Amino acid sequence: ADSVDKSTDLVLMTMGGNDAGFADIIQHCLAPVGLPQYGGGDGNKCKKDIQDTSNNLSQIMGTLEKNIDQLLSEKMSGNPSSQVILMAYPLLSLDKPLLLETDSGQYDASAAVRELGMQAVEQQKQLVQRLNVKYLGRVKFVEQTPAAFAGHEPDPDFDVWGMTEKTN
Repeated sequence: ADSVDKSTDLVLMTMGGNDAGFADIIQHCLAPVGLPQYGGGDGNKCKKDIQDTSNNLSQIMGTLEKNIDQLLSEKMSGNPSSQVILMAYPLLSLDKPLLLETDSGQYDASAAVRELGMQAVEQQKQLVQRLNVKYLGRVKFVEQTPAAFAGHEPDPDFDVWGMTEKTN
C-alpha cells in the first residue's frame, strides 16, 4: 500500500491470511505429526486455532474492508475509475481427511481448514459487495481461486513415523 498513489489505477491483492493466524493453523494442523519439532499434529491447538480464527473472521474482514476503503478513498483518489481486485486464497489442504487426536476425540483438521477457507471466501465476497455500494463497481473479487487450485493444495498426508515424506 505504501507504493500506491493517486496515479495508481489497478491494485491486485490478497489480504487477511496473516491476520487470520494461518501460520499457526498450518503449524498446528498441517505440519507432519512425525516431526513434532515443527509443532505438527497437535489436535487441541489445531482445533483452538481454527475456532479462534472462525470467531474473529468478521473482525479480520472488517479490517480488510477498511484497508480497501482507504486505498480507494485516499491513495487512489486521482482516478475515479481505478480498481482494486481482491483475490481469494487457495485452500490450505487437499480434500482428504487428516485426523488429529484431541482431548475430545478425533478432529479432521483438513476438513476444518477447508471449511474455514470457504467461510473466508464468503465473507470476502460480502465485503466486496458492500464496498461496491460506495465505490460503484471499483472493487472486484476473484472467488474462483479455490476452484482453480483444486487438487494442488498442500497434501497433509505424511508417513506417521516421519521416515518418508510423501508430498507437500
